[in-house]
Amino acid sequence: MNPIPRPPSPSERGRTWQLLALTIAAATIAAASWAVLRPGETSPKPVEAGVEVEAPPPLAPPKSVYVSPDGSAEADGSQTHPLDLGTALGDGGPVGPGDTVWLRDGIYRGTFSSTVSGERDAPVYVKQYPGERAVLDGAGTLAATLNVTGSDTWFWGLEVTNSDPTREFEEPGDAATRRATAIAVSGSRTRFINMVVHDALNGFVVTAKASDVEIAGCLVYNNGISDPRGAYGYGLLLESAGVTKAVDVVSFGNQGRGIAASTQRRSGGTFLFDGVMSFDNGPSATATSHRTENLFVGTPAAADVKVVVTNSHLYHAGRVTGQNLSLAGPGRANGSVVLSDSVVLGGAVSLSLLNWQESTVKGNLFQTQGSSNPNADQTLVSVRAPGDSPDPYQWDANTYVDQTSHVYAFVFRGATNQYGGGNLSFDEWRRATRFDANSNYSRDGLTGVRVAVRPDTYETGRAHLVVHNWDRKAHVPVSLEKAGLNAGDSFEIVDVRNYGGPSVVSGTYTNDPVELPMRDEFGVFVISRRAPARPAAAPVRSTKTAAGGERPPS
Repeated sequence: MNPIPRPPSPSERGRTWQLLALTIAAATIAAASWAVLRPGETSPKPVEAGVEVEAPPPLAPPKSVYVSPDGSAEADGSQTHPLDLGTALGDGGPVGPGDTVWLRDGIYRGTFSSTVSGERDAPVYVKQYPGERAVLDGAGTLAATLNVTGSDTWFWGLEVTNSDPTREFEEPGDAATRRATAIAVSGSRTRFINMVVHDALNGFVVTAKASDVEIAGCLVYNNGISDPRGAYGYGLLLESAGVTKAVDVVSFGNQGRGIAASTQRRSGGTFLFDGVMSFDNGPSATATSHRTENLFVGTPAAADVKVVVTNSHLYHAGRVTGQNLSLAGPGRANGSVVLSDSVVLGGAVSLSLLNWQESTVKGNLFQTQGSSNPNADQTLVSVRAPGDSPDPYQWDANTYVDQTSHVYAFVFRGATNQYGGGNLSFDEWRRATRFDANSNYSRDGLTGVRVAVRPDTYETGRAHLVVHNWDRKAHVPVSLEKAGLNAGDSFEIVDVRNYGGPSVVSGTYTNDPVELPMRDEFGVFVISRRAPARPAAAPVRSTKTAAGGERPPS
């Protein structure tokens, strides 16, 4: 069998500036005198150009290491003698910077610690073997199924789950004693690419020890448990430092928040949410009445915290209580927020923005249908600025669709309406804040169809497709021009809410639009050039219960 080619390195993925810098540095060294620090010297001495200096030993060429569910710690990691996963990812194993660990087909049961580290420009790749399905299953354990402490490691295309069917409990208990997180991350500069993470307690938990983590293209769904006291479990819980990115992440059907981010450090950090698709998150037991935030950011008073949300789609179906997008801080001022070109639909409060020193909110669509509870909040936008001043805020070119039971759907702390109340009409909102000079407001419902295709950052021919089908059409024409497909490619489109089921569209790409069947007003789909390895069953929550608050049998 021919060896699998090594995945491209970060520099091969568009980081041409690094190559340019190295070229310039090499040219400078060749053209001028330079300095070397020799053993025993406290300062470098100049060495004239052309003088030979002992070169460092060459780096070992990157290699492929193979693992399988029945691999052995004594194996050599070849295709015919694969290692076990724990050995491949552990200290003292054969994997080094630039190497690729290939997971062969099968179910890897138990918990796994990844302590192996790569380098900034030579990460370790941990990938599912092409055309096969590698599943990490943490059923029967209470530690994270995949615990990542090593740095500069990229996990790609794996499925991580918990097959224990018990999700709802008849008596209160500690959630952490009943189910474990799928992926816990404390290693810096790690990436998680096009993974499928479902049915754990939390999908991802990125701890404060980690920095510069990226989660891209992952499907995260049906995580969490419930008992009489409430529902627990997030799709993504991000507490990392540095720059944390969630790009083209799909998070839905989780018992708690779809995505929650915070920093416990006063030094702050940056959270970037680009192309996020988060919808219908909240307790399953009250699915018709209450939801939790699809995206929540809460921080301590850290002046340099930055939050960017762009090109994202956040959705709650129906007239439900609960917020949709919440960007919240404590009583003191946080840093800055940018919210642009995003769609935030549903929830009793579409957007809540509290205590940010600066905010830029432009080009978004907000809609709320109010609430099934007439005593609950029915608000499009609620804003509290430090000192009650709107001066550092820039809001414009937004569209507001107000389907609440009243016309006072805006709140700005300190401003009152003509009757002295705290809820404002759109005109009162604009006068009080000086926002939205070129924005639109409507009491009519949304009509038409809106389609967005998000090409995958790492895999050509893969994309996410978001459809807003306000006209409730049975079929919607969709152009796949931006998906990265070439004429003649075989492709398929899969509904993320039935990711284990059959494709909704498949065939050979001809550059013509395809007719996409729709069952709701909102849908998210995965477009791929070839059939991906998918979970064997549709993602349906179990209703099995366990009494007494004890750990269910594994």
